[in-house]
Amino acid sequence: MITDRAGDPACAQVPYSTQFRWEGTPQAGDRVSFAWLAVPHPFPKDQYLFQRGGQQPYAVRKLVEGICFVADTPKLVAAKVGEEEKREEWVLLNAGGVEVKLSNDGLVKELATNARCLYVDTREGQPARVWAHDATFLSVNAREVFRQASRGDVLREAK
Repeated sequence: MITDRAGDPACAQVPYSTQFRWEGTPQAGDRVSFAWLAVPHPFPKDQYLFQRGGQQPYAVRKLVEGICFVADTPKLVAAKVGEEEKREEWVLLNAGGVEVKLSNDGLVKELATNARCLYVDTREGQPARVWAHDATFLSVNAREVFRQASRGDVLREAK
């Protein structure tokens, strides 16, 4: 949910905020967790702009609308950011380093890995940049990006 607080003088520096809303009755022993994706930098310019006392305009709403949590559990968090038409960025936190296969309806239809932490920047569904921590493999859209015999870190950029 996006909250527009632009009219509140106390919120002049942060006129838009995002929040989760959850309703339910947890039972004793239930675990409820929420993942947050912080983007601590100016947003690129586009049609969703706001202007505040000399500040540069930021594309707050479009970026926030492009965030989708594909998985959100205590052991696995996977978020997709797709603010540009042919680009998606993926962030994955996989505490146990277990093999995961995620399905999605965006440019990246399938992502499989055992990385404990992963960042993938894709262009038209193909990896342009990859950072994987403590992983042996990654495949995107059923195409192997890397595979190695033992767990390790991988940093790759498309040529």
